Amino acid sequence: MQAAIPCFDGYYDHWSMLMENFLRSKEYWLIVAPGIEEPATTGILTDAQIIDCPILKTILSKETSKNI
Repeated sequence: MQAAIPCFDGYYDHWSMLMENFLRSKEYWLIVAPGIEEPATTGILTDAQIIDCPILKTILSKETSKNI
């Protein structure tokens, strides 16, 4: 029988401990623990990022694919 993946129930501290134990049991913790390096940001957006922001806002504000 496999262990169930802990679901977030609104209590972050409790859930994070359960997740850490779960990931350690599956030997994935060494992948997660170091985290990721955030890229250095220059504060300048590319053209693609500028275009994507309004499109994403439009998509998120609509409820159905027809409205989008």
